[in-house]
Amino acid sequence: VEGDRLYYVSNRATITCLDTNGFRDGENDGPVADEPVTEAIDGDVVWSYDMIAELDVFPHNLATGSPLVVGDILYTVTSNGVDEGHVNVPAPFAPNIIALNKHTGELVWESTIIGEDVLHGSWTNPAYAVINGGGQVVFPGGNGWIYGLDAETGELIWQFDCNAKDAEWVLGGRGTRNNILST
Repeated sequence: VEGDRLYYVSNRATITCLDTNGFRDGENDGPVADEPVTEAIDGDVVWSYDMIAELDVFPHNLATGSPLVVGDILYTVTSNGVDEGHVNVPAPFAPNIIALNKHTGELVWESTIIGEDVLHGSWTNPAYAVINGGGQVVFPGGNGWIYGLDAETGELIWQFDCNAKDAEWVLGGRGTRNNILST
């Protein structure tokens, strides 16, 4: 929540921005104006971004993550991962983390840094830091690596493998390689 805006990722991989005043203020904010109910206590959707329709992500099990808002940008993971059989990655070139304009919901940048290397899913929350004078989005990837990305462009600055060099992923997660689920 920031000011009178609430941002969340739904289990259907939709990022939504709500007006926290709902319709109590008598206004229908934002480009979304077709809410089915508009009583004073109902939610006023300002904008909504469907990651499946727009980015072709395949969230494993469900989409999760808490959006991070810094300045005018919202950052979140997409939960892109493996299929129900836990073997194939249906959308290996779909992004793992994205940045949206917090006012409009328009895509600012996307990163497909994990690609086919996702072990299960990417469900963690990004963090923000200013390092050497520059903004970085730090996020734990669904492949066991932590990434530092330029906050403005999404370009890779650094990466660190949190697993031993000889660690191996085994179907079902019983090997020695692990993805990162810390939030």
